[in-house]
Amino acid sequence: MDLNIRAFRAMDDVKIRDEYHVGLEQVLLYYGVTRVTSQSRDWFDSPDTWLVVVQDREDGTVLGGARMQMASNDLPLPIERAVAFKDTRIYTEVDKYRENGLGELCGLWNSRKVAGMGLGSIYLGITCVSIAVKINMNTVMCLCAPSTKQNCFRVGFKLNKELGVQGEFVYPKENLVATALIINDPLEIPEAEEFEKSRILALRQNGKLVADETTPRGDIRIFYDI
Repeated sequence: MDLNIRAFRAMDDVKIRDEYHVGLEQVLLYYGVTRVTSQSRDWFDSPDTWLVVVQDREDGTVLGGARMQMASNDLPLPIERAVAFKDTRIYTEVDKYRENGLGELCGLWNSRKVAGMGLGSIYLGITCVSIAVKINMNTVMCLCAPSTKQNCFRVGFKLNKELGVQGEFVYPKENLVATALIINDPLEIPEAEEFEKSRILALRQNGKLVADETTPRGDIRIFYDI
């Protein structure tokens, strides 16, 4: 299976932006989650928001994606709205990093068609971290589900123990737990594992990359374009 993973400013491709958002809403609905802050549309026309999308190379269908949103005075980060009612320290955390370039990886999803291939965590995560420095994001936050936490660690995130209970919150429903993560150095990504780090650095340096990957569901070829 041949796939494209590309990064672009959200407002620069309205059609794909809308397809990404519809896909995110469908996945959340499938899991019975109806109120998530990353589901908001207030970022649609923001110049401070980038999308990373996975598309079928043959027909262009959007099969997954994620959002990289810069912190600004005009547009709060989704993590601020998600956890502030439980832990107001999120505002202090955001203020601490905002001036030097703070952003959030959020709104990550993949369709059931490509479930189990690692697209929704590893390969999208690699791409998101690789563009962070390019878009002047010098600290990256994330609020992740248990199913993606270990893969977030692989691409360089670590627990943000300044928030919640050792980084954990009950969110977005009473029976679900989300974990606050952070990358303090997306340039060197010292916490990333060796394979992921080498891929991030290669993609950042080259901008375009073709990689053959073996997944539990078979071999795929990914055409990266950032």
